[in-house]
Amino acid sequence: MVWRKNRDPLFRGDAADGLTVPEPDAGLSVVDHVLFIGGAGRETQYHSTTEVEDAARHFAASDGKVYKTSAPQAEAAGVVHISQTELKSLLRGKGHGKAKGSTALLVMQARRYVEQWAEHLLDFAELSSTDVAQVVKDIYSP
Repeated sequence: MVWRKNRDPLFRGDAADGLTVPEPDAGLSVVDHVLFIGGAGRETQYHSTTEVEDAARHFAASDGKVYKTSAPQAEAAGVVHISQTELKSLLRGKGHGKAKGSTALLVMQARRYVEQWAEHLLDFAELSSTDVAQVVKDIYSP
């Protein structure tokens, strides 16, 4: 099945009591975000989303919840959508743009994860930190 930006939803697995709020000024690279470098609690301007609801369920784990949004809904709120196709394009060689990595091996591993989980990123870097929590509430539904 081919995912269509204007028709198909994106899913995110997160905590049952609410979504993690991104930090627009974190400056984390796409590679570091996808590879989860820095572990739980690290600051990131991204939300990982997926076209596959079962993948989101995996990341929500048994005590979490799956949330739903769409690329057009996120973009209307000022969030940048980076599609899986765009991510794979950026994750070549040593990476390009926000996906520049320290080694080609790390970039290649990030690309594998993007493919495995049908990952899309929502980038909150263009928003002010005072607006992010409300935007997250506005664009997702349980």
